[in-house]
Amino acid sequence: EKAEFYFKMAEVYYHMKMTHVSMYFAERAYNIYKKYELYSVRLIQCHFVIAGNYDDLENHEKALPHLNKALRGAELLKKKNPQIYASAFYNLGNCYHKMDNLNKAARYIEQALVQYKKLKSKNLPQAYHDLALINFKQNKYDKAKDYYRKGLRSAVELKDHLFISLFEALESLYIKRGETTSLFKI
Repeated sequence: EKAEFYFKMAEVYYHMKMTHVSMYFAERAYNIYKKYELYSVRLIQCHFVIAGNYDDLENHEKALPHLNKALRGAELLKKKNPQIYASAFYNLGNCYHKMDNLNKAARYIEQALVQYKKLKSKNLPQAYHDLALINFKQNKYDKAKDYYRKGLRSAVELKDHLFISLFEALESLYIKRGETTSLFKI
């Protein structure tokens, strides 16, 4: 019960961007969870929270070991918990994207996308969006437009209005090359 409380506090403070407080609670939860085999998913989630806090501090190098541990743990659970397995790939890709290592970011997010497709996950639009953005940044326009189209289609199917708007922004910035009239309506 203590570990669950600490973990929930870590999540709350993470979302409030109270980074150091979140890390304090995440580490307390982690130290309890690691004593029990049944809490392997929570251990992975603790690594996600700690890494997310390091990303918020723009200390991505310190986030990577936590994300790699999370991926190793998630690989053991990929059949029992495919969502956490997909999230581990996505989080690594996201971290590499923030580090501007676009090739590695794309590889991990593509792995997440494969898993999200199998799961018919609500996270599909986000993975497609990030892959479209990464490819636009690398001037790989054909590949980027393909991800853009698939992503917009998935966002519409899921009625994900946030990602519909984000795809419209991508279109304005990269396809219409900064046409401001379409940007202002978003």
